[in-house]
Amino acid sequence: MRLLSADGQVDRRVPAEMGCWELKGTYKNVAGTTTLIGLLRASGDSDNTYTATMDVSGADVRIRVTGATNNNVTWHVTARVWPVGS
Repeated sequence: MRLLSADGQVDRRVPAEMGCWELKGTYKNVAGTTTLIGLLRASGDSDNTYTATMDVSGADVRIRVTGATNNNVTWHVTARVWPVGS
């Protein structure tokens, strides 16, 4: 089992369009099949346009971010993985 923690922010250089978020997910991989066991999400967004989530695709855990259409933004993400248990 693993714990994945990710902190991120989005900045469009416009004060009305900024956001930040924190994701913490626990997942396991058994025989090549990855399962997300639990996800905690905290976010702060100036206009509810920018979102972040964690999901599973095959054997991979993904952090996915989305924003407003036709806007150039700067995304920054820091992620860490810790083993949980033995």
